[in-house]
Amino acid sequence: REGTTRVSSGVVFLGKFSSPAVIDALLKLLDDVDPNIRAVAAISLARTEVTNAKISEKLIRSLKDPDRLVRESGCLALGHLKVEKAVSHIVALWRNDAISHVRGAAEVALTNIGGAEAEKAIHMTKVLSDEMKVLGKARTF
Repeated sequence: REGTTRVSSGVVFLGKFSSPAVIDALLKLLDDVDPNIRAVAAISLARTEVTNAKISEKLIRSLKDPDRLVRESGCLALGHLKVEKAVSHIVALWRNDAISHVRGAAEVALTNIGGAEAEKAIHMTKVLSDEMKVLGKARTF
């Protein structure tokens, strides 16, 4: 446990730099066996403020991780980097993930990314949610 904490702290520190070597190291850490390392690597990648196809694809893949913290971190990282091509993946997570924190991170990501597709998904989901609440309160006699 202590070793993971030290490594996580080191990974966070790496996020302050955006050299190709640091980016490559963080990308490799997205495949680490420890989900805590994968989650911190995603956030650290976002902190580098660097985005390209390879980073985007790896972060999009993190949305399918079995660990909820990794999925949550992936959403937040993609939102911070405003990766528009991730919107459909994030929408699917927002609507279908069983974990409320992941859904919350997905909503934050969509808001951060913005654009027509994200705004349409946010609007439609809110309208449907409101309608379900109304129907849930309706009584049958």
